[in-house]
Amino acid sequence: MRTRSRSRATALRLAARALAATLAPSAAHAQLATVHAVRGTPAVDGALGDAAWQGAPWTPRFVQRQPALGARATHGARARIAYDDDALYVAVECEATARPVARLGRRDAIPNGDWVRVMVDARGEGASAFSFAVNPAGVQADAVVQGDSDWDGAWDAVWNAEPRVSAHGWTVEYRIPWRVLRFDTARLRFRVQVDRYDYETGESVALVAIPADAPRFVAAFAPLVGVERVSSGRVFQLQPYAVGRVRVLQNPALLDPTPTLSGTLGGDLKLGLTNDLVLDATVNPDFGQVEVDPAVINLSTYEVFFPERRPFFLEGTDIFNTPLRILHTRRIGAAPGAPDPRHANGTIESVDPAAPIWGAAKVTGRVGPASVMLLDAVTGYTHATERWVDPSGATARELRTVGEPTNWLAARVRVPVAQGSSVGGIFTHVGRFTQPNDAVGGIDWDFRAPDGRHRFRGQIAASQAWNATDGVHTGQGMLLEVARAEDPAWVWVVRARGYSRGFDPNGLGYLERPDYLSLTVDTTFRTPRPVGPLRSAYVNPWAWRATNTEGLLIDQGAGLEVGITGRTLWNTGAGVIVNSAQFDDRETRGGIAYALDPNVSAWGWVSSDRRLPLSGTLSFSVATQNGGHRANGSLSALWIPAPFLSLSWAAGARSVTNVPRWVENVVDPRGLTHPIFGQQNAVIVDTTLRASLAFSRRATLDLYSQLLLGSIRYDHYAELTAPDHLGPYAYAGNADYDTVSLLVNAVARYEYLPGSFATLVLLHRQALTAGAADAGFDRGAGLLGDAPPDTLLMAKMTYLFF
Repeated sequence: MRTRSRSRATALRLAARALAATLAPSAAHAQLATVHAVRGTPAVDGALGDAAWQGAPWTPRFVQRQPALGARATHGARARIAYDDDALYVAVECEATARPVARLGRRDAIPNGDWVRVMVDARGEGASAFSFAVNPAGVQADAVVQGDSDWDGAWDAVWNAEPRVSAHGWTVEYRIPWRVLRFDTARLRFRVQVDRYDYETGESVALVAIPADAPRFVAAFAPLVGVERVSSGRVFQLQPYAVGRVRVLQNPALLDPTPTLSGTLGGDLKLGLTNDLVLDATVNPDFGQVEVDPAVINLSTYEVFFPERRPFFLEGTDIFNTPLRILHTRRIGAAPGAPDPRHANGTIESVDPAAPIWGAAKVTGRVGPASVMLLDAVTGYTHATERWVDPSGATARELRTVGEPTNWLAARVRVPVAQGSSVGGIFTHVGRFTQPNDAVGGIDWDFRAPDGRHRFRGQIAASQAWNATDGVHTGQGMLLEVARAEDPAWVWVVRARGYSRGFDPNGLGYLERPDYLSLTVDTTFRTPRPVGPLRSAYVNPWAWRATNTEGLLIDQGAGLEVGITGRTLWNTGAGVIVNSAQFDDRETRGGIAYALDPNVSAWGWVSSDRRLPLSGTLSFSVATQNGGHRANGSLSALWIPAPFLSLSWAAGARSVTNVPRWVENVVDPRGLTHPIFGQQNAVIVDTTLRASLAFSRRATLDLYSQLLLGSIRYDHYAELTAPDHLGPYAYAGNADYDTVSLLVNAVARYEYLPGSFATLVLLHRQALTAGAADAGFDRGAGLLGDAPPDTLLMAKMTYLFF
């Protein structure tokens, strides 16, 4: 007990010392002068000797954002700004003692190395900004950033930046057309931020030293004056596309009926309805160029969460980020489940791999002070083919409809009520043609204290949902959070969640489980400036308690994590969690709640400096559970042998030893249900390889491959007769299985004109699961040889009119 008190006191002293050291430079830098722009049209070539630049004043030299907020930068950097009727021009000069690290990569994925970023708040209100980043090799990335540093990297625009490397550092010139910056022509108010990552020193330096966790990030930008008589015009982009596919090899086990040859035509439209509202529409969209989801072996009782990767459903949808995940756009177009056969000897032969998206549209922007978004999508029929043998002995097939046309609707509004504070509402609706609809509505808020450090946010929502098991059901959900959200030395949060048994936003959202009440207290002490040999350090204790709505304790524990980063940018850390005795009310899938003994889990990691040509991370975790244990280990490495090539490799292994787990519920002839458990012993090995090859900044090749092997065994079968008692049971089954998956995904892209791409995609899949009675069982990696290959080759051509 005394040791823990001394640790906390030491952390507080270090944090207080570091905080005191930051006050003077930060306060001084808060008086940053306004940035002045002059009218002129420089040539965008990376050289800053144009006459147009001579009248443009330099900004003050940049200062550090990290690691020492407000401190003098090791290497100088500054910017100047010009404009004409068509565009905004920004010149940035970066000093260095070593040659900048200039690596090639694909657009929106700048590799490790030096970079510069220009951010423009085109309305001057501190609510949002456009971000334009570039590295010394000319690789570009753009995004939209909201007031709280909420980044939307799916936003794309057509702009230009040209760098030039010299013996003393590097320079870059930007040309950002006014048409990509939505602003009020009658009220020209701009704010800007320019920052630089100095790869040599590991420092992040900027025009304005804004803390990394600032709750009003965009509002802290420097005012830009001098811009007069310019207009943004209306956004217009039309991008038709054509796709051709060749199914080289087909695996019947994947139930995918895609034909050998197929093609698709479609297109995307972006249209400015006003200066504040933009319409995005897509007809018959194709997302074949998006990286496939990794294969997983799910040993939990929860649905696996896969993030959205499709550009149309990413761009601009950050406004739907609310405390509860009411919108999860991966539901739109999701693959239908394989139905049960209708015939006694029937077999499902094929299932459509996804629901076709006939079309989708979204309107984003502002109406007065309110930020709004409306998203609507329509998906079509999905089918499955069942094969069976009829009474005459002949093979018959039936094409069955398993999914009907469905309309997916989401609406969102968020209104600022004070500086940094807002209230909002959200509504989602899943409209089915012949079955009951789903609907969720909610209100949310985020109130900030005048100093910006403390916040109170939350959300209340209600749902009406339908599924084949429960029919129509309704429920309510709530999340409340009070936090000290911005402080260099100490942050904390107190969070309460409550979901009724019938709360179900999963028609168009994502919730792990309903029937849940919890309270969490989480705090972090950290050093805001380097201290001795440490660049940064933190101590993070937290505790929580959760019950279901009947008061059954389902989760309770406390944890502690400590992490440090040295001045060499190596970092390491470790943590521990202690859980009390509790119950798992989901393990038996609706039966008896299963009692869990007190358990302990621990983890740790060490990572090398990512600036090295070869860097890596090693991590591990261990945990106990009811007489058994779990262990995980992973190793990852990143190797950059050349400026145009990067290779990353990750390998992980999971083991489960003698952990009692539910197998199935057996119903006996008397109608009694027997929850059967077995001691689970599992070994899962997962290895992933990524490669990125850049022929130029417009031509790239990306490779992703994954091999997953799993062996899951059960023994000592027993029946759960009471929450804490497993009794003997003569179980006749065998739940053992092996699984293997191989994914290879290669994507070649060439931007032959600004915003226009030629793309070639190769997708190779092999997957097989073998039970104890199957021929390939217990062969380990040899099971891969029994998995039929499935290979798809796709070519896609887009052209952007703007």
